[in-house]
Amino acid sequence: MRVLLLAGGDSPSAQYLRTWAERLCSAMNLQPIYLQSSDTAAIEAVAALADYRILPLDDAAVAATARLSARMARPLLEGDPESLYDKLGQRLALVRTGLLSPPFALVDGAGDVRAFGERHGYPLMLKPSRGTESRGVSRVDGEAQIERALAWARSAARATGVDRVMAEGYLDGPDVAVESMVIDGVTTHLTISQSGWNGQVWQAAAPVGSALRPHLGAIGEAIARANSALGLRWAATSNELRVTADGPVIVEINARLGGGCCEDAVRLHSGIDRIDLMLRMLAGEEIRLPVPQQHPVVQAAMLAGVSGRVQRIEVPDDLFADPDDILHLYLAPGRRIDARGRQSLGWMVLRGRDGENAEQLLPRAAGYARRIRLITSE
Repeated sequence: MRVLLLAGGDSPSAQYLRTWAERLCSAMNLQPIYLQSSDTAAIEAVAALADYRILPLDDAAVAATARLSARMARPLLEGDPESLYDKLGQRLALVRTGLLSPPFALVDGAGDVRAFGERHGYPLMLKPSRGTESRGVSRVDGEAQIERALAWARSAARATGVDRVMAEGYLDGPDVAVESMVIDGVTTHLTISQSGWNGQVWQAAAPVGSALRPHLGAIGEAIARANSALGLRWAATSNELRVTADGPVIVEINARLGGGCCEDAVRLHSGIDRIDLMLRMLAGEEIRLPVPQQHPVVQAAMLAGVSGRVQRIEVPDDLFADPDDILHLYLAPGRRIDARGRQSLGWMVLRGRDGENAEQLLPRAAGYARRIRLITSE
């Protein structure tokens, strides 16, 4: 039995997921076919060889899988495929379901952005209506920033082949990342993490801290309703929301496995391997999810922070004492980097101690990240 491991690009995350999936396939008598392509005809031809058993490894692959969903024995979704990869389509689908949403609108020029700001206030967000990894996304705090942010968003939008830019109201409140499984339309949450940026480091930690704990029920309900609104049927989802004064508001729904070290964090926190589950699901096995566990865990993605040619990366010998702690670095000596492009140094995941939550885990992860030094020269 063949399974198509599909990637739209050559990101480190996609390659890591590919290696993980290929290792599991060998133990399941599954034949993995890896394809990195954005060519619709090529994807369809290879998908047919795998009888449309497709595991998407990145956002571009989700778009291709969504278009072929009706041919899958266990479809990714039953609904409009565009709602999975088009931010405007997704926002409209969520609003129709009655979920809270920031104000949003397509904008063509600086005048449209100014009008949006006058109606809804600043800060606001500008973003391509399609695209991945926050390319072209920026926060606009006032009129002086509009031209530059709009040019950046428009450039990123053109690169996707769809020249559309959206303005959205800024969501104020703590970030939450939710990793779930959708089995025959029913959502089960495996990890709910308190997340956000700390300088050059993005972090997510579970369990959440005391301030967010009373909102867990509303967070889980909002994500389950959003997955249902998009028609998801058989999928892993990696979603983001913010807990505002009005309640949880969806930032985006991603019908795929998590990037970076996310799947390591899910496995260490919940005791459940989502890649294993996805492969078994595609193979047609009956899926019965075990009750997720609640082990403390924190993950961090680190930006390079400095420009120049990489000379070396210094990691203290005592940094990772626990064998469950994981460090994965992308950059290698000799590579030239530009910190203004927000290039990633790599990621790490740390298993916490019993009883810890985000209030203890987030400072520890930031401290670990600060001890990893990137040495560059011009």
